[in-house]
Amino acid sequence: MLNIVMQNKNLISDLPSNLSGYEEFDDFVVQEFRQGDRVHYTVVVSLAQCVQLFPIPDPLNPFEDNRQVNAKRAELFAKYVRGFLGWHAGALTIRTTSGLVSFDESLNYGRIRIGTLRVPKGRSKEFAIVDGQHRILGLKALFDALAADRTYWLQTKQTAEKNADKQTLELAKEELAQIESDQDRIRGESVLVNLIVEDDAKSARQLFVDVADNALGVPKAVRSRFDQTKVANRALYDVLTKPPEVLKNRVDDQKDRVMGKNSNLIGAGNLSEIIRTLEVGISGRINKKLESELSETHLVNQTNDFFKALTDAFIDLQHVADGVMSTEALRDTSLLGSSTMLRILAGVYHEISRTLGKASAASFLSKLAPHMSAPIDPATPSGQLWTSCGSTDAFVAGDRAPGARAQQVKDAVASITSWIDSPPEQL
Repeated sequence: MLNIVMQNKNLISDLPSNLSGYEEFDDFVVQEFRQGDRVHYTVVVSLAQCVQLFPIPDPLNPFEDNRQVNAKRAELFAKYVRGFLGWHAGALTIRTTSGLVSFDESLNYGRIRIGTLRVPKGRSKEFAIVDGQHRILGLKALFDALAADRTYWLQTKQTAEKNADKQTLELAKEELAQIESDQDRIRGESVLVNLIVEDDAKSARQLFVDVADNALGVPKAVRSRFDQTKVANRALYDVLTKPPEVLKNRVDDQKDRVMGKNSNLIGAGNLSEIIRTLEVGISGRINKKLESELSETHLVNQTNDFFKALTDAFIDLQHVADGVMSTEALRDTSLLGSSTMLRILAGVYHEISRTLGKASAASFLSKLAPHMSAPIDPATPSGQLWTSCGSTDAFVAGDRAPGARAQQVKDAVASITSWIDSPPEQL
């Protein structure tokens, strides 16, 4: 009996002293500072801890002090983190109350104090998300997807082994290796959290509004230039580096739309749309398979061919390229001054090129050249050509540009393309 007791004592003495599973709190190294008369803590939290410490948004039941979350957007964030090694996300903003967490100071630098923040486990409902709902829901979706995929491929592997299915067995092993690699990487990654202490519920709601109101959205023009995960955006960078003559120093890289006295012909966002349209059409999308197959060089060459066809077909664009006509004058006198019109022509060029070839597409553009006067005058043959184009009022009398709604643009492309086989009398 004594020997058994001694053996148990030895066994107990070998156990680690820091068994975290029995702890009621997590301790984090934080910086404490004040902003807007509130105490803030900045803390680095692992991705797994995010979905354990903080509430998980429900798309069907919005939090009382936040807006409804979009499940699709959260899923896209999950795919982004899983599929892109260079992913990045800004700090989450989380609200807490003064009695929920406790701070133990270690260093004091005046405005900033450094120390340990003690956060209780299992009380996620007592925190509130000010900014970061989609990222937190996305992380939950990420961990769920990894777990589900691992379970599926483990079962597939076991079945393949039982059935001696070597091909499926090898595939299952490859998939499991990739999943485990993803899990290992994600376990080692973290996000920054800005934890705000605010006890008053009314002030907490104001926090959400203030964050939303003071955040400046990223224009498509900037996103298109900076987001290099898309092949069309990588092509855009190359086009901007060595542009066709008509675009040289005439692409606004900060705005989505150009109008009025803006000296640019087009915004970078719309140029990116033209690059995409030339490849897949006005309503097409570059899917994951195409992303892996397309090269920037192909898209750049295609874009250069299109803008050469435009300047060859339309003397006003050649005058712009030569510096004889300003873009402001072009917008005032021609439909070609409209970014939407250029997108429509790109859609038409794509449709004709893929069936009849680029030479036919360029030739057709030349037939449209006499009919680009703006504003649209229904008393002229050219004006009648446009006002009768399609069925969605894409071209309205007195306007200098076609309507930019997706359905209007799509309808205009289809109608103009049909003129190849059934040309109106003006052509």
